[in-house]
Amino acid sequence: MLYIIYAESAQYAGYGQHFIVKANSIAQAEELVEDSANEYFYELYMDELEGDGLTEEGTFYSICSVEEFTEQHECWKYYKDPSQSEFYTEANF
Repeated sequence: MLYIIYAESAQYAGYGQHFIVKANSIAQAEELVEDSANEYFYELYMDELEGDGLTEEGTFYSICSVEEFTEQHECWKYYKDPSQSEFYTEANF
C-alpha cells in the first residue's frame, strides 16, 4: 500500500515536503520515511543547521500528516505528472 506523508523541518519554518512511502501500515510508513525525511531536511537546511550548531545526529523533520495514497487522492495526478516529481520524494521503493 502507498502512503503520502507531509513533513516539515523540525527546526525552521517553511513549506515542507511530500513523501510517498510503500508500507503495510501507517506506523510502518512513518518508520520507513525516517531516513529520507531526515536527509531531505538536513540537506535543505544544512547551512542554517551548521550555523546554529545543530549538525549532530538528530531528527530534522516533523510529520504533519499521513494518509493512504491511491488514485482517488487529490495529489495523485500531481504525483504522476513528471513536471511535479520534485515535490514527491519516494521512500522504500
